[in-house]
Amino acid sequence: MPHTREAGRAAVPAATGDADKDRPLREDTRLLGRILGDTVREQQGERVFDIIEEIRQTSIRFRHDEDANQ
Repeated sequence: MPHTREAGRAAVPAATGDADKDRPLREDTRLLGRILGDTVREQQGERVFDIIEEIRQTSIRFRHDEDANQ
């Protein structure tokens, strides 16, 4: 049987509990990312935003590839 974590009265699988616990943080992170992206576009233009976005996506792919190779 998988490990469980108590959430209120009901026991839930640890992975589900962790995902639910982290949801507000992920939502806040996405909101801040959108605000930052909008600000970069407004202040520096679409070209600079595109460069930053390409770097961000490359970093995500690199991390994903590194995690997959471990």
